[in-house]
Amino acid sequence: MTARMWSCLRSFTSLNHLTISDSSLNFPPSPPELPSVTRLSAERVTSQSYESLLSSLPGLIDIGITIDDAERDIPQITAGLRRTGGQQLTHIELTAPFTLPSEKRRVSRETMRGLGLLIREQTKNLQRLDLDWVKCADECADEEDWVYLIECCRHVKTMSKLW
Repeated sequence: MTARMWSCLRSFTSLNHLTISDSSLNFPPSPPELPSVTRLSAERVTSQSYESLLSSLPGLIDIGITIDDAERDIPQITAGLRRTGGQQLTHIELTAPFTLPSEKRRVSRETMRGLGLLIREQTKNLQRLDLDWVKCADECADEEDWVYLIECCRHVKTMSKLW
C-alpha cells in the first residue's frame, strides 16, 4: 500500500510539507523520491522505515521527528540523512517525549558521535538543532560526548534543549 500511495504523492508537485503519524506504514527500501517536500513532521513511524523515508525526500530543509526509542531510532534517522546528503537541512528537531521511560530516551556514545559526525560533515546549512529529552546513557554520561556534539555544531546558529 505505501509504495502505491508514495508514487501517487509524487504527482503533487506543490506538496512541500508532509506529516506522517502512522506506525502501520511500511516504506519500501527505495521509495520514489518526492523532491518538492521540504518539511517533514513524523511520529509513530517504525524505526526500520526512517532510513527509506528520509532518503526519498532529498529536498528536506526542516525535519521534526518524535521518536519512540532514541537508541534505536536516531541511528536510522542519521543513516537516512546520510543517504540524502543533508546539505539543505536548516533545522533538525528530534523529540523523545518526556512520557517515555528514561531508558527509551537514552543514547549511547556511538549514537551521539554518529549524529555529531553527520552534522559536521553533511549539514553545512544547519541553523538549528533541537534534541528534546534525549539523554546520554551511562557510558556516555561524561560531558566529553556532549562537548563532541557541540564542537560538531560550530556552524549551527541555535542549539536548543540539549540535555
